[in-house]
Amino acid sequence: MSLVASAEDNVQADYFLSHSLVPLANILMTEPSLLLVQCLLAVATLMQMYPPPQPVALFVSIALRIAQTLGLQQQQSDGTIEEKKTPQQTRVFWIAFYMDMSLCLLTQRLPGQRVVDIDVKVPEVKTKDKRGSISARVLVADLLPLRVQLSLIQAAAYDGLSSVVARKTSIESRISTLGRVLADLEAFRRHHPIFSHSPRDLRNSLFQSDLVHLVRLEAAYFLTKYLLYTQASTRWTTIKPLEGSLRLEFAERIDEMLVHKCFPDAARLATMISLVSRCGDALNW
Repeated sequence: MSLVASAEDNVQADYFLSHSLVPLANILMTEPSLLLVQCLLAVATLMQMYPPPQPVALFVSIALRIAQTLGLQQQQSDGTIEEKKTPQQTRVFWIAFYMDMSLCLLTQRLPGQRVVDIDVKVPEVKTKDKRGSISARVLVADLLPLRVQLSLIQAAAYDGLSSVVARKTSIESRISTLGRVLADLEAFRRHHPIFSHSPRDLRNSLFQSDLVHLVRLEAAYFLTKYLLYTQASTRWTTIKPLEGSLRLEFAERIDEMLVHKCFPDAARLATMISLVSRCGDALNW
């Protein structure tokens, strides 16, 4: 990504995508490999510029399945031979996982990887490996661990609110689950100081390319929070026992929460996007 966007950015993206899709059919027939997983995730990243999200979800899902074939979701690939994963393999798996969970939340499809079947460590926020991190002066943010932590909250939200088992539970149970997930979401935001800085301070402290990645993280957080409220409102207000004035009252309560709980995050995200766009940077998420 260049620091200064131009009118040719979309043309270049089309060029790279078209040339990536040509050999893709043959690549898919090759033996599973880490490089194949990375190629599919790269194509999915390019396709994020083109709606709708379903094709992107398909490529990410295939990449995650190939990662599972390679055993990247566990510490060792064989029960008798211990083979620890390299840092690169671990990073690729977690990137595939968080991309998949973000799309699951958006499209309401089944996740490709259950959290209970993951046996690799969650990346730590502070690590000697600075790949995937941004820093400026006293500002430091390890973006991969933050995205992974957010994706684990998204996974908990799916299991507790959207899964087949969750849909069979009572409304009260799902409201309680929603409260816990939202509390975890707020704790995630409070835990790292990068979120405490104003958009203008971040704009003045970070390189433009770093700021773009941080905007993507902010967008993922806001989308998670907003969808939790809106999906809850849609589902719970259409359940048969909630009729008449009770159903209307519940819908109004959800709408009120949307305004009061989501508006500050929406305003912050909009401000960050406006600061980036003034510098002419290409941005998509």
